[in-house]
Amino acid sequence: MSFGICFDFPELDGPIFAGGDLLTESIDQAHRFTGEDDALRRLARYPEDLSGYGAVIEFAEARS
Repeated sequence: MSFGICFDFPELDGPIFAGGDLLTESIDQAHRFTGEDDALRRLARYPEDLSGYGAVIEFAEARS
């Protein structure tokens, strides 16, 4: 199980993901955290005007 940070900005049509130090529209480039607490701590480090649009999400793992 892995977690990520997703931002939902009202002026954009789709989700934006935290991709390491940058933001990305691609879920494939989204940074994956091994624990939910790690993702929450990272979200808390974003400026308040940005973090207010963010949420920690769980990524579905691909089945082989």
